[in-house]
This record gives sequence, structure tokens and C-alpha cells, in this order.
Amino acid sequence: MEEKLQAIREAVSQYGLLLTTHADEEAREEDITLQEIHETIKDGEIIEDYPAHRRGPCCLIYANLSSGRNLHLVITTEKIPTRVITVYEPKRPYWITPKQRMR
Repeated sequence: MEEKLQAIREAVSQYGLLLTTHADEEAREEDITLQEIHETIKDGEIIEDYPAHRRGPCCLIYANLSSGRNLHLVITTEKIPTRVITVYEPKRPYWITPKQRMR
């Protein structure tokens, strides 16, 4: 997974980043900044991989930001430029902890 994450970081650095309409709406609703999205990519870790996602291969990146905030990004892994499909703070009822889903 580390190689995949490094490829995402390099693609974002070289080609930039796009937010889907959904990701942009979620970011606005939860007051998530573009800086926080970039910090999540830079410092985060892949916690789930979705090779057969309907929007193309993507993964879930988690990061605990320097502000103490926890963020999740679902981000494409093969499209250029890289697209953020959604961004949110992981919390109940869907998440027990930032890394553990409710079953």
C-alpha cells in the first residue's frame, strides 16, 4: 500500500488534484480546507483499497492532522489528475474509531 500512496503523492505533486462535486460539498459542510486535504495525502495512510469502485480504482486514506482533526479521503489511484471522491471526519454511526468501521 505504501507504493500506491507514494504514487498518489507524486501524481498530486505533478498534476494537481480535483475534487468531485460531492467532495466539494462534503468539505464545505464539514469546514474541511484544501490545506487539510493536502495534509491528509501527505501524512496519511491507506486503510482500505477499492480496486473495483464504480468511479475507478481508489482507496481510503486516513490521517490525524497536525490540528488533531481526523480526516478520511476516498481518492482515485489511477486517474490523472487525481480526484478526491469524498472527504469527511470519521465518526459514529459509521466509525467506532478513525480506523475501525461499525459492523
